[in-house]
Amino acid sequence: MADCTATIRSASDNSLAYARSAPGTTASILGYFPAGVSGYHVLESRLDAAGFAWLRLDVLSGVGAWVSSDRINIQGDCSTVGYGVVAQPTQASALIRTETPKGPTPVTPKPTPTPIPTPPTNNSLDRIKAAAFNITSGFEGGAYDTYQTYDSGIVSYGRFGFTLASGSLFSVLDRYLSKATSAVARQLRTQYLQRVQGRDATLRTDTTLQSLLTAAAPDPIMQAAQNDIATELYWNVIMDTSITPRNLVLPLSLAFLFDTGINNGVNHSMITDAEQALHVPSHSRIPDNGITEQQLISKVVTIRHDLLYSIANSRNLPGLKPRADFWVNLVQVGDWNLQGDTNGNVLIKQGKSVQVRNP
Repeated sequence: MADCTATIRSASDNSLAYARSAPGTTASILGYFPAGVSGYHVLESRLDAAGFAWLRLDVLSGVGAWVSSDRINIQGDCSTVGYGVVAQPTQASALIRTETPKGPTPVTPKPTPTPIPTPPTNNSLDRIKAAAFNITSGFEGGAYDTYQTYDSGIVSYGRFGFTLASGSLFSVLDRYLSKATSAVARQLRTQYLQRVQGRDATLRTDTTLQSLLTAAAPDPIMQAAQNDIATELYWNVIMDTSITPRNLVLPLSLAFLFDTGINNGVNHSMITDAEQALHVPSHSRIPDNGITEQQLISKVVTIRHDLLYSIANSRNLPGLKPRADFWVNLVQVGDWNLQGDTNGNVLIKQGKSVQVRNP
């Protein structure tokens, strides 16, 4: 029977599964466990002062963090933590927990701590950019033909959700039509290019536009146009205004700031807010300003997490919460080189993984 492992359960109210420093709701919060992630080894179980069970999971290279038993399913040989053999994934709080039987304590070898990942062989800017694009496109829709009309963007299209309202949809369409000569391209050029440039709000309900853009999506010219505009309007701008001036180099930092720029706009103030909170000058270089890159990005991640949760609650947009939790968890596990799991994937939300090590 395999060792005892845990899967993080989602909650009906979309609340976070807190990773705490000790068993109990008064213990300090180390970070957050994203719902749906599995494979955590269960190291220990204890009762808090109220008699409720908590389990310590093997995260942070073997240091461990505690999570409430009602937020995880466990499976495997869980005898050493008081639950016996659990054949199927079962909510831990629904199981009867027993104390370890009295008697001689068996001598077992100490588990080897999970090694801290070393920087990848390929840590080029091209690899980091491709990984960042995979992550953000997974949150924005994930496909070149993604199309939706239900939010303030009026029409959102493509793997990064280029919108009519912002003008980015026109940039993509204009770039595509500068090279494409197909019948679909000709119809888009004659009937829609000018209306898209004018941000015509009546296009929200235009099914012909949707059909034409969906038909254009498999065209390599359209796919190149989407990637090129994402590079020019977001990646390059973020590199020039946020990353290079601060001497940021870690893959997680670059990917996170790209995702923030796409989601919150390239002119957001979260980095300068973090610098102010850390008492360093705005746009100052790492490490000349006395802090580490990890300290700065960790603070920005926390600020953005709180912002996205506030927006999600005020506007009834629960889909923002997994995006906020993903970056908190990535910082928590210390994957600063974007290596992902054993296959090079990261789970960005329940049921959705993307490749980052060899994108």
